[in-house]
Amino acid sequence: MTYRNRWLSSRIHAPMPFAFTAILGTFEGVDIASVGLAMSRMTNDLGLDAAQGGYCASASMLGLTVGAAFGGRLADIFGRRLMMFVSIMLLGLFSIASAHAWDFQSMFIARFCTGLGLGGLMPILIALAGASAQPHFRSTAISILMASGGIGSALAAIVSLHPDWRTVFYFGGAGPVILIPLMLAFLPAAATDCDISRHEGASRISLSEALFGSGRLPGTLLAWSLAFLISLVSYIMINWLPTLLIQTGATAAQSNLAMMLYSVGVIVGNIVSGAIVDRGSPRAAYLIGYLGASACIAGLALGVAGAALYPLAGATAFFIFGAQLVTFSLTPMLYPAVVRATGIGAMVAAGRSGSVIGPLMVGLLLHSGLSASAVLLGLIPICLLSPMLGIALVRSLSVTERQI
Repeated sequence: MTYRNRWLSSRIHAPMPFAFTAILGTFEGVDIASVGLAMSRMTNDLGLDAAQGGYCASASMLGLTVGAAFGGRLADIFGRRLMMFVSIMLLGLFSIASAHAWDFQSMFIARFCTGLGLGGLMPILIALAGASAQPHFRSTAISILMASGGIGSALAAIVSLHPDWRTVFYFGGAGPVILIPLMLAFLPAAATDCDISRHEGASRISLSEALFGSGRLPGTLLAWSLAFLISLVSYIMINWLPTLLIQTGATAAQSNLAMMLYSVGVIVGNIVSGAIVDRGSPRAAYLIGYLGASACIAGLALGVAGAALYPLAGATAFFIFGAQLVTFSLTPMLYPAVVRATGIGAMVAAGRSGSVIGPLMVGLLLHSGLSASAVLLGLIPICLLSPMLGIALVRSLSVTERQI
């Protein structure tokens, strides 16, 4: 065995499932970022106001919330493979349908159905990424999955430079659809359930027992709260940061470049945070992430201009998504394998309710005349509260592990 193979096998024991999770995570990132990148041209072309644009951005997150809530549970009962392919089809086909929307209603429906696919797929990918890795590398493996979303956002930003705003939706939809025959050919059925047997037992465990039994109540509620708050912040930034930057004085070209560097920050922040958690320092990752995010958001709100805008945008994403990764890494540890996708799906659903409310709230606030700077400053108290909840989650996890 070569050194490279030994290095890989000591970290990832199921490389094929892990590779597909990372690729799918990339296209999830494309689809999540697509509305924000297309927002200005899309709203002009379809005759939408700021509030309607916010509704369309929130439609994806509403669908994601519903998809995650049901998808994780159904995956535990009927198998991850079936739910994974159903979710991929929804994601791909309705992203393409978004490019053919002709008014507010059609775009809202297309984005909601795209979100169903995103939500159904996300807890499965998180569970598979963790299960594909050796125990000492699991947080880093999940961080690579989450970082792949940042790569997708960067690709979406590049594709969105095309004059037609619809191109980014075609790109985000075609990729997952093309992956389906490749996965059928190269991914054995057993590989998608590499940490579980067929879960006949999952259907006999009640939802309340799965989420709150064996001392999991405090940890579950803390994970939900953290996921809600950071998703509210992160999806406001993903969907509205280009528009907010323009309103604080940046040009359209500057805001697009800032979003590219924001995507780089997502990638680096996830990986660095995962490595910190794997080394046994989740508290430090929480503190660094949330306090750093507060400082960077304050800088953006003050209208930092010129060359300083770009590293500031990247640093904002680095800290926000680094903090988010800690919760995504710790949550699977709360639940036994037989209900792990259920637990992850519930956390994702709780979090994505924040991503529904966030973009919608910003659209309504801007429509009412509130300034972009005021919107950004309003995010800082959330970032200051969250590390206290994160430290409580770490303590709760220690208690839960002793009771499982």
